[in-house]
Amino acid sequence: MKVSVQRYKNLAALSSSAAMLVRTAAEGAVKERGLFTLVLAGGKTPRLLYRLLAAPPCKESMPWPSIHLFWSDERFVPAADPARNFQMAREALISKVALPPANIHPVPADAGSPHAAAAAYETSLKDFFKKTSSADAGRGLFPVFDMIL
Repeated sequence: MKVSVQRYKNLAALSSSAAMLVRTAAEGAVKERGLFTLVLAGGKTPRLLYRLLAAPPCKESMPWPSIHLFWSDERFVPAADPARNFQMAREALISKVALPPANIHPVPADAGSPHAAAAAYETSLKDFFKKTSSADAGRGLFPVFDMIL
């Protein structure tokens, strides 16, 4: 795989370029396999990217019914806590696009402990990838996401 490093003048330029990369990857994966698995990052940095994905032209052109969202990290706080990465993604992106609720795969906030939440999320991921062809077709024994932010 060829590695390419891109530099941007500011977060707006980075976010705009990233939105186009996500859009292109989503369109390609859906055309090829019928779905796109996107792992969202937490924190403040991706907020602008998520807002751009939820606005024209991405909002209208993204294949939302075929996109599945996952999380790469999450804070173990109550579901409605503003520090929760899911909350930021919900406010900036999820609540603004035609994404089916079944396509949203958050880390459980009510699992009782961080260890239990991690175990429950692992089970959720395994169940999802067993139901889809994303984990097979020559891609290996482990689930492979289309894009991880």
